[in-house]
Amino acid sequence: MTAGCVVAAIAHTAHRYRYPTAVETFSSAMTQELGAEGAVDYLPQLRAHQNSLRSEIHFFRHAMMDDDSTKALEQGDGSVLLLKESYESQQEDLWSIFYNLFIPSDPKARGNTISIVIEQLQSIFSTMKNQGIVHEPTFFYNLIGDGGISSADIQELCRTHAPGLRCEFMQHYENGDERVTLNSLHQFCLDDEHQNYRVTYLHPKGSFHPSEQQNNWRRSLTDAALHGDCLNPPDNSCNLCGLLFLPQFTSFIPGNMWTASCSYIKGLLSPYDFHDKIEDATGEILLLRAREQLRAGLYPNDRRDRFGLDRYSSEHWVGSHPDVTPCDLDMYGRLSWVVESPLSQDEMKFQMAPHATGHLHGKRENRFHVLTDEGMRLRETFYLPGLLFKWSQLYGKAPPRNSWAWSWFPDGAFWRRAYEDHGLRTVELLTLPYYEHEGKPRSEGEELPVLSSFQRSAVDESRIPILNFDDASLAIFYQLWPDDPAHGEANLQTFDRQISAINHQLRRQGARAIIYIALVNGRQNGNESMTEIDVHRKCAEYENIECYWLPSLSSYNHGQSLSDIHEFCSMRPQSKVAFVHNNIDPLKMGVAYDLKENVLVALSAAIASPACLEGIGDAKSEDVMSYNVCSLQYSSLFDFTIPGNVFASRCDYVNKLIEPQDFENMQRDAAKSILLAKTRGTMTTDLPDGSRSLVEKLGFDRYAVDHWIGSHPSFTPCQAAHVGEHLSDFSSTFESGDYLHDEKLFLKTIQPNVDGVHLIMEPSKWREIMEFLKLPADKRRKESGLLAGHLLRWSLLYDAENSVPQHNSWIWSWFPDGEFWRVMVEQHGQSVGMEIVESGFDSGKIVPVKPW
Repeated sequence: MTAGCVVAAIAHTAHRYRYPTAVETFSSAMTQELGAEGAVDYLPQLRAHQNSLRSEIHFFRHAMMDDDSTKALEQGDGSVLLLKESYESQQEDLWSIFYNLFIPSDPKARGNTISIVIEQLQSIFSTMKNQGIVHEPTFFYNLIGDGGISSADIQELCRTHAPGLRCEFMQHYENGDERVTLNSLHQFCLDDEHQNYRVTYLHPKGSFHPSEQQNNWRRSLTDAALHGDCLNPPDNSCNLCGLLFLPQFTSFIPGNMWTASCSYIKGLLSPYDFHDKIEDATGEILLLRAREQLRAGLYPNDRRDRFGLDRYSSEHWVGSHPDVTPCDLDMYGRLSWVVESPLSQDEMKFQMAPHATGHLHGKRENRFHVLTDEGMRLRETFYLPGLLFKWSQLYGKAPPRNSWAWSWFPDGAFWRRAYEDHGLRTVELLTLPYYEHEGKPRSEGEELPVLSSFQRSAVDESRIPILNFDDASLAIFYQLWPDDPAHGEANLQTFDRQISAINHQLRRQGARAIIYIALVNGRQNGNESMTEIDVHRKCAEYENIECYWLPSLSSYNHGQSLSDIHEFCSMRPQSKVAFVHNNIDPLKMGVAYDLKENVLVALSAAIASPACLEGIGDAKSEDVMSYNVCSLQYSSLFDFTIPGNVFASRCDYVNKLIEPQDFENMQRDAAKSILLAKTRGTMTTDLPDGSRSLVEKLGFDRYAVDHWIGSHPSFTPCQAAHVGEHLSDFSSTFESGDYLHDEKLFLKTIQPNVDGVHLIMEPSKWREIMEFLKLPADKRRKESGLLAGHLLRWSLLYDAENSVPQHNSWIWSWFPDGEFWRVMVEQHGQSVGMEIVESGFDSGKIVPVKPW
């Protein structure tokens, strides 16, 4: 039987490689016991195809075990081909290889790459021989770059170094990365006909930066991915196999060479979709980190490779699904050992992964600190809190109940039960008590923070009544917070003092205002509350104001008042508007409650003062540099917020702004872009800013409403206070009603506070800022709190024509490196902010004309 097998095998091999005289040459070998080595003595032309002969002999030995197969063999080579195809289609070890080949243009690097290709083809050939693979595996490859190597060259390498391997060229790309080949592999596995396949992914690692360490690592990675236990895991026990699987900062196989089952691969996002979604998921994780809901105790320094951003997404892709069931072959679990001394296939041992423990998760001291601090551990980005959130963002699911993840990571049982109770929002809900709470959870029963200032109305209709506004100089939108139990009638008293001060300023000018009042947490069951009755009575006492009620608000929807302003201005673009409230809490001042109340009254009086109403001018003014927002004081230094968020403005400016609820969402996305840029190393958030949290500095969530009025690049503020006057200076100004007759207050000419900021700032804080601004220019110009961050926000919020200040704006002269950025915008256009984020800052592009 063996001789017959050899003849049939040689006949089939000769037919494939176009040697038609093979059968005749072998007529004398019909009765001899021949192996493949003996066979080539009869036909030297087939010496290069010994591996194919072995595979063919293996096939025909199996085929001749039954009579039907023997008859088919006797019918000629065509039947042999059909029989062999039928036989191969029944095999369970179906296998294809996908190879990502970048050919560098540098001759030396190109030569090194070709050497690596030959080495890896020989490894594939060796696997086919050692595993007795009876079918022809397909070697799919893409070529990337313009290195002068063609698909014909690769085909010749295949024929020479891996005979019997079916090499199939897919496409040539001028530019590309690993995603082009990983995507081909993914598409292959999506085909239902390939569900029983295993696929191997290889690439010529070390071609760009050759070294002994790279060679050792590549050879071990290649041998592991081609190992028999990866191609056919015992009991089909795993769906991803390679040299070493690590659930470190992600679940991956370092070096990114592996074999996986198509049934697993088809569940993954496409590599291109994953590239985009892992960036979005990382941005969401960074927002949770800014809120203090997640922490990064294991790896405090953010890096792109740890999150799978940009080119690193390819390495994170294959292990990204929560259904991954990994195995590996490095019995030692020490990547550093493999780099120094490669493992041979004989030294590799199959085992379910993960199994290594000692070196995982950052420095030992970091790991100890996280593991011994429950508050840190239950918020650790690179333990289950961060991973569960990432899986929910990418795939909308968690690992199955029997997954290795629940036993491998700390607190696995806790998080599994929590996920069963809360589903996809588990991490957000369970970490909410930590939101901006100095690393400690809020106590049980303590009110949880509300992230948004808006709630969608069930009925989308106008809240603004149509009134006779012709004789009114100002429309004031007043947000009335109910009585504070801790201070008795304080809030209503504050309202009385505020409208009294406003009325006084209006009377001095012979002006009139309409006040739209929205009561927060008021008017239950449609009945008028005691607060409303008192407000009606007090409003009637003042002749220069007229009060109207708007539908009440919940405390979770207090941003609606800004939406009311925006809607009003869309209907009356020639008007002036103001926003006032009686909420003491936003005034973060180290003074007593009653002194804060004095400041709030002063803020309210300022918006109706001659300084502000004359300062913001008339909407019909052709002076494009006229002031468009006024308050008691503009002291924000490098961001565009107003103290207490009490301001007056013109409707033609307000109409340029994004609708406030949309702004809150877009401001959140802008904050995400800044934090992603920080992770990439192209932006920082280091500008000293006192006690403000990162959420407050970046102006997202509930803080977005404070950033809305100054969010447009045409923002030009003025103030009623004298230069150098601090808010606390007004904490005693209004101790009695005598101020009603003080004609000296608020007669100051409009004054942007660009020359006196240091006079109203704590000396220690001012010194910190000055030290920061002395940093080298290339570091200072990455700061998100300066113009780099504002240019990015404007490019995300507004269209190209409105995304940068005008060339004569005060912003260019006030901000550090303003002239530099003004010229950058002229040279690179309005998208310069996005260019900073995407490619980093190149300090060699331009020399600043005038340092700050």
